Amino acid sequence: MHSLLHIVQYSGIGLAQVTNLVMLILIHKKAKGLFGSYRYLMAIFTTYSIVYTWIEMIALPLMYVHGSMFIMIVDSFLRYEKLIGLYVLSLYCASFAMCISLLATQFYYRYIAVCQ
Repeated sequence: MHSLLHIVQYSGIGLAQVTNLVMLILIHKKAKGLFGSYRYLMAIFTTYSIVYTWIEMIALPLMYVHGSMFIMIVDSFLRYEKLIGLYVLSLYCASFAMCISLLATQFYYRYIAVCQ
């Protein structure tokens, strides 16, 4: 079960890297006249998604939920380093929050663009 989990995690990370790189190429080559300044926001989100997948690969977080308890565990090569693991999980949580914030910014930008 543990090796299957790692295969799924690494497959998702690899797929995210490939799709985000394709998205960056499409934004750079095809979206110049179509999206205007919105393409900059898309490029920032896509670039950040690439960075986020690298942070996830460093942490390889495992999450356990039981009732109102939520536990995150570092399952990467840093699993035996307590202090570094704490910082990596903190970075992972912060980068997750930043990803959600960038997504909300995109929706806000679209709302403003549609309502004008």
